[in-house]
Order: sequence, then structure tokens, then C-alpha cells
Amino acid sequence: MSTITTSGIESAYGATAFPSTTAIPDALVHSQSRVSAVIEGDSPALHVPYIATQSTAQIVKEGDAIPEGGAAASEMIVYTRKVASIETITNEAKSSEQMTQMLTASLNTAVMDKANAVFLQNPKPGDSETSPTGLFNLEKVNAGTLTGSLDAIVEGIAAISSKGGTPTSIIMNHGTWAKLLLLKYTDGRPMIAPSVADSPTPMLYGLPVVLTKAAPDSKLLINDANEVISAVGSVNLNGSEDAEFSKDKYMLRGTFRLGWGVIHPDRLAVITVAE
Repeated sequence: MSTITTSGIESAYGATAFPSTTAIPDALVHSQSRVSAVIEGDSPALHVPYIATQSTAQIVKEGDAIPEGGAAASEMIVYTRKVASIETITNEAKSSEQMTQMLTASLNTAVMDKANAVFLQNPKPGDSETSPTGLFNLEKVNAGTLTGSLDAIVEGIAAISSKGGTPTSIIMNHGTWAKLLLLKYTDGRPMIAPSVADSPTPMLYGLPVVLTKAAPDSKLLINDANEVISAVGSVNLNGSEDAEFSKDKYMLRGTFRLGWGVIHPDRLAVITVAE
């Protein structure tokens, strides 16, 4: 279950910025990427540093020169997107602390849900566009088709490892998970043990299964979160009565900016689950 932090009545009375880890702690960008930069203001792009090639260590004889480790520093241009939602309430409703808290929570939920959907399914930008591509739509990822068994997941994990990656999770929606739970051996036994199916935090092959409605139907992503470099801003909650003054109403707005990029797409895998 997602955790949404209600920021209290103060969020409805002017501009308030909250760390995204506090306002929307369950946003996938936090757990499924390496947050390497904080977005200040409305920056459309950031230069985010990362280590493209990890340093190596050697066995060195006493007195010999220690060879260079070979680490290669680089930077990635991370393009960002702003997610926003706005609601209008009456001034009578605004005077209720409970209503304000519920509406604040609703705005946070809306912002988080959209951020998750963009993070996983944002389409590949056109030639003249600059926006991050959702993890399920990346090019050059390992691809496979799951038909009648879980072998494609094993093969995806192996492919990521062979490219130097370390799989960290398997992401899918509940409908795709249900399809996997229905897979059975020829003797009728389920391929996924009931203890796994019943767990609130299921795991497959040692990897946590992340269930989210933001994932597309009939696909799963084997992720290496260390390869996904991201930047996030604050969750900004603002209130104003100016636009709806003549109607004696109040408007609440929530915004959140995020961006990401993938260092080595071939250290991720997208598996299509056949019907």
C-alpha cells in the first residue's frame, strides 16, 4: 500500500514545498533509480555526473607501482517533466482542517500516480523533442517473451548479469502478476509457490516484485536501479482564491518535477507475457 503524507492545513494557505521523499515517499523514482541531483525551480534539463566505468583493483607486489583503477567519470543530460494537479473547493470547505488534509493527500496521490506512469511509460520523444523515455519503452534493452513458463525471466536476469548489471527488482502491474500466478506445471502445481503469492512483499529468484498500476499490461521489467540516474524536485503545494474570487472558491495546486536517464539500457530487460 502506498504511503501518502498529508502535509496539514498549512499547505492550503500559500506556497509550501515538501521534500518528495516526505510528501510522496512511495514514488517509484525513489526506489527504482539512483537519485543523483535535486531539481531547483523549473529546470528543463540538468547535467548529472555518474561513473560510467567502475574502478578496478589489482593484486600488487610490494614495491611495485599501483596501476590506475580505470574509473571513467561522465555526465548525463537528464531532461525533466513537471507533473501537476489542481482542485477547486469552496471557502466553506477550506475552513475545515479535515477537508484540507484530505484534499492535500488527494493532490499528493494524483501527482505520485502520474509521476509513476511517466517514469515507466513515457513514450520515446520525437526527433525535435527532449523528454525522458519511460523504462518500459527504452531502446536497446534486453527483450523476451514469456510463454507457459518462467524461463524468460531467468534468461532476462542472466542477460543483465552478463552485461555487467545487477538486477534489483521485477516491476509489473497486478494483472500481469495474476497471469504469472496462473502458470502451472503439467501436474497442476503452480509455478509460483503459494507462499510467494500470499506474501505482501513477494520475491522471484531473489528479486522483489514491485506491483504497480503504472506498469503496462502483459509486460514486466527487470530493473537495475543503479543504472537509472534521476533528479527530483520538491512537491510544491500552493493555494489561491484569486482566479475563483467571484465564486467564493479556493484553488489548490500540486506540482512535482522529475527526470531520469539510463546509463546502460542493456542492463535492463522487458519481458512480454504472452496471452
